Amino acid sequence: MTHKQRWLKNYALAKKYYEEHGDLLIPLNYTIVDDDNNLINLGNWIGNARKAYKGIGTGKLTEEQINLLNDIGMVWFAKNGEGIISDIWYNNYNLAKRYYEEYGNLLIPSSYTVIDDNNNLVNLGNWINAQRGAYKGTNGCRLSKEQIKLLDVIKMEWTLKTTEENISPNWLKKYALAKRYYEEHGDLLIPFKYEVIDEEGNAVKLGDWINAQRKNYKGKSKHILTPKQIELLNEIDMVYSVHYYHKLLKRIELEYYYYEHGLLDYKNVSDLINKKILEYKDSEITKGSALLLQRNKMG
Repeated sequence: MTHKQRWLKNYALAKKYYEEHGDLLIPLNYTIVDDDNNLINLGNWIGNARKAYKGIGTGKLTEEQINLLNDIGMVWFAKNGEGIISDIWYNNYNLAKRYYEEYGNLLIPSSYTVIDDNNNLVNLGNWINAQRGAYKGTNGCRLSKEQIKLLDVIKMEWTLKTTEENISPNWLKKYALAKRYYEEHGDLLIPFKYEVIDEEGNAVKLGDWINAQRKNYKGKSKHILTPKQIELLNEIDMVYSVHYYHKLLKRIELEYYYYEHGLLDYKNVSDLINKKILEYKDSEITKGSALLLQRNKMG
């Protein structure tokens, strides 16, 4: 194998690393097994490429090699023994920040891709997972304090619960519409055929989507809500069983009538509601339902 062939083979490994991690900030002792099952010290190879670029030692880089390394975000200079933050990392970070500002979290599916400002396809979900690995030191890399601080600003969740799946952007978009409805109407008792126009001008069957979440919660479909999704829905007072909600509301209305006329000795309406909720504790009455009941009788 010629020197050029060996260089291109190592370059392919560096390119693969870049595609998986989003940068070339590779620790000096980082090794990888190539397709021929040989152990390659990729970190050392990157370090030698930097030295050759600076004219240190006997190695030389051609203009073509420099351009190839630039294409995959090569960081030529380092400070205090650590890799500086590359433009590629900042580019991916800004995409993550944009995602966070739109959806409110970084629970990005691993397969999620996005087009950056330079019209390049970026696997943002894979990049986020790589940052978690680098934070824990499980993928041979380490994040700098500055990188950690930047990711903390956009609420990076460094450890995901094993029972928690990533939430798709499509689900989060519809959740945002449901949240807006809740803020305007005070509940999620949305008619089944209710539609709303999203920010892109598309008609979304919000009532149908809410009904689907109820089925998912009850395990009546192949889709199961994750703990995070349930937590988000509970924040906007989701009622998972409309049938039991209305049944309980009728019971409360009847007994509230007796309460108003002094025929029932409750300290206040809240005691009445809480008593009935306890009676229906196995009937899928949730905190969201209870809050709605209290508003209906006390608001």
